[in-house]
Amino acid sequence: MTRLIFCKKPMGILTIVMVLFVFSPVFSDEKEQEAEEPASEVQEIASQQEQENEEVSPQFVVFRVEGNTEPQSLSWILSAVNKRRNGDNSKAKITFFANGLNLQNSRKVLRKAYRKGHEIGNHTFSGFVDTVGERIDARFLDEAAWFEEIHQNDSLLRANLRIPKKRLVGFLAPRLEYNEGAFRAIRRQQNIIYDASIQEADFVAPFDLEHGSRTDSLWAQTRRNEGFRTAGKHKGLWVIPTLQWIVPHDSLAATYGFEAGLRQRSFAADNTFDTISGRTTGTDLRLIGTSAIGGFDMKANEAAATIKHSFHGAMEAGVPFSFPITAFLYVAKNDRSAVFAGNHRERRKMIEGVMDYMLSFENVRFVRGKDLIQKIKATQGIETEDYDYYEEMSDKELMKLEISEELEEVEETIEETIEETIEVVQNPEENQEETVETETLNKEETNEESNETVENTEEVKEEVQNEND
Repeated sequence: MTRLIFCKKPMGILTIVMVLFVFSPVFSDEKEQEAEEPASEVQEIASQQEQENEEVSPQFVVFRVEGNTEPQSLSWILSAVNKRRNGDNSKAKITFFANGLNLQNSRKVLRKAYRKGHEIGNHTFSGFVDTVGERIDARFLDEAAWFEEIHQNDSLLRANLRIPKKRLVGFLAPRLEYNEGAFRAIRRQQNIIYDASIQEADFVAPFDLEHGSRTDSLWAQTRRNEGFRTAGKHKGLWVIPTLQWIVPHDSLAATYGFEAGLRQRSFAADNTFDTISGRTTGTDLRLIGTSAIGGFDMKANEAAATIKHSFHGAMEAGVPFSFPITAFLYVAKNDRSAVFAGNHRERRKMIEGVMDYMLSFENVRFVRGKDLIQKIKATQGIETEDYDYYEEMSDKELMKLEISEELEEVEETIEETIEETIEVVQNPEENQEETVETETLNKEETNEESNETVENTEEVKEEVQNEND
């Protein structure tokens, strides 16, 4: 920058040049610093404000419980979730998908779950298991059969759990087996706003089924020649997809704490598994089940590593993470089964450990399925209906309500007993025959249970003897 210097005495050309050379940079730097400093301070302050104001987007987790055959398992899950809070200190909430056929034993715990603010969803009446315990492939049922299962279950859930119809808004097909008939039946049911049955091969956010499923199920394309029909287009019905989980690569063994070779071991259990991508069905049954039922026979730490790795995949993709567990995997009676890895204590500890891992991230929110759909609709400017639940009851209020309901049930039982007694008195001969038949059946069942107990005792003795040897 050129500056003019005025002197009283004449100066030589060389002197003037030297003065300009020496002083000009100093003056220049000072002025430039004076000009630059304010701008630098503004930028720094602005940057700080941006960091302070920047909010990390919530990472939603839809933790869902499939099936209600085991009330002990449901009680454990409910207790575990109720003890935990989200990163913003709100209470973690989950969804229970229940069958009407199994409500007799699980009604009490499901009522408690609902009144503690958790969601109850429709899982069909029978779970598509026939009277002798054989599985029915629901993918080939027609719309009428689906509607009967869904509608009957809806009625039973409302009656037994005392849930208004407008609050039963989620659906999950047993074993993720569905077809177009299922979705047509769901639309007829009207109160259902979302489905959780469709599997997606990529990390995909919940979506409106207006244009159909993006990839539908993994087996959709291969089963068309057998008459299987995939999900069609159903505007207004939302999907919270069952995401595929990714078995971690050996390079992540130290990060997640598992022995290298997990993908190879998974392939040895099921040779349809893709060891390159590591992708597989996103359910705990797939990981913990043995090869006898198409599972990977994973140890607890290996299953935990797979779920954690998949969770990070969803986080990186910026989509909610689906976290389904199957209730009957977490009870003691399945510990001696040949189709499940480990024991129920290990499995429970594994699930709770994964929950704590996820909740260690401040932006993680465990939410009900219906809440997630409402949040997504709100961001898209779509009008949402009011599906509010009970104001969450305190333990004292809940206890009072449970006692009053138990008294009602006792009164109903007394009334039924009186009616049966009157009938016996009025028709003694017919009832005597029924009594004999009942006693015979009870004796047979008692003998079977005794034989099973003896067999179990002998097995335990053998195990103890083997350990001692």
